[in-house]
Amino acid sequence: MCNGCDSFPCSCGSPVCLTGEANEAEKWVSYKGDSLTNPRSVKGFKKLSKEQQLLFESFLDRFYKSWSYPEKHIPVKVAAKWDKGNGHYLRVDFKDGMWLHVKNASTWY
Repeated sequence: MCNGCDSFPCSCGSPVCLTGEANEAEKWVSYKGDSLTNPRSVKGFKKLSKEQQLLFESFLDRFYKSWSYPEKHIPVKVAAKWDKGNGHYLRVDFKDGMWLHVKNASTWY
């Protein structure tokens, strides 16, 4: 349950519980204090395996840290993919139309 209340399960990915209090453990914030998209709220996250979910969370943490303005790079969809040339990867689509192959937490292109 979030922040000790018994009215809202944390597993939903929402940063706010039914009492309206922010769940600090669920928030993703830039070094400047701006709110960032929580990986659990990205479309497709729940369809990933636990291992893929951890990969996406690790990737997104590193990805956000690599930008001066990470709040401008908003992930909107994630999916597990495979193709002959790239093997297994996560495809991450962003609001601005960009998308990336994510091979591991530190390798994306």
